[in-house]
Amino acid sequence: MIDLAKFYIFTSENSEFPGLSLDEGGENLPRLTDNSIWTPLAVALLTRENLRRYSLDPGLALLNLRTKGFHFARVTARRLAFPQRA
Repeated sequence: MIDLAKFYIFTSENSEFPGLSLDEGGENLPRLTDNSIWTPLAVALLTRENLRRYSLDPGLALLNLRTKGFHFARVTARRLAFPQRA
């Protein structure tokens, strides 16, 4: 039986973007500039389909996870913020 790798999804207190990590505790995620903390959000199998939920470029996310152990998932299509009308 093949054991598929997992990645862990974390959110910051300011919720601007999620952090993805191969470390269950997110210990390898860099410290945020506003000193907020990373909070565990979910766990998923390490597939392009699953990465696509959290990153516009799942290939880049996969590369970063394999080389660095983490990835910052910038704004996704589901998270695009539209300007508020005054």
